[in-house]
Amino acid sequence: MVFENEEVMNSIIFKERKKIVVTKTNDINDYYKLGIEKAIENNSYIKDSKYLVKVKKCQLLYCVLNVNNDVDIEFENGKVFREDVIKDKELLTQLQLLMEKETRDISEKLNYVLTLNENILSLGFCMDIEFVQSTVLYDKKEITNFSAFLVQQIKKFSGSKVKYDPTFPEFPNKRISLKHLYFYYCKWLYLLEHNTDYDNENIPMSYKVMFEKDETMKSDPLYHFLFTHFVKNDQKLERISLGNQNEFYSFYPESTHPFQ
Repeated sequence: MVFENEEVMNSIIFKERKKIVVTKTNDINDYYKLGIEKAIENNSYIKDSKYLVKVKKCQLLYCVLNVNNDVDIEFENGKVFREDVIKDKELLTQLQLLMEKETRDISEKLNYVLTLNENILSLGFCMDIEFVQSTVLYDKKEITNFSAFLVQQIKKFSGSKVKYDPTFPEFPNKRISLKHLYFYYCKWLYLLEHNTDYDNENIPMSYKVMFEKDETMKSDPLYHFLFTHFVKNDQKLERISLGNQNEFYSFYPESTHPFQ
């Protein structure tokens, strides 16, 4: 049986378990991987070379490329972790350029959902990784409708005691700048790690490596605001995760199903 009123179903599941069913489940990791694979196929230097380059893993803004089934090259936010892992500097340059381009595309996709997540932090909620991965490819209309629904549900659950004070009140027309998106990305993962009940084994800890490595980022005033002013380890956040229809039906066995 297919449940027709998705909003009612999600309203009930959210109230009971802080979960939402997402029917459009395009995964950002698959999208990122496919984009990189196409870029590798179309790169003339790689095509004319002796190198076999494969995408070994993509997880959010972390990616591992493998060369000739031998050397792994790690990237975070489009930047290579270690330049000394490969001797051919031209190959490294070509990979760096294509990774930067594909990462910009992914960052633009992440921009909408991370801005929405930034807004709902004021209500004490944070989306987990699986949820973000499944909603990040929403278009502007879809994310607008989803934002309205999500904020409404959180406010209904929280009551009048919590004030909604979004960081980006004109979302989705105004969002996190792409220049600073990685700051908010790291903040999101940090909050999941320290301020929710999320399983830390699912968090790509590569974000910490890049943050510790990049002194330019640390000198940015936004870094100090987000990580020394905003983030408080004793602040507990409710985690929003993916649900499924079976969870809804567990509340309403078919014999008493109110929407049959």
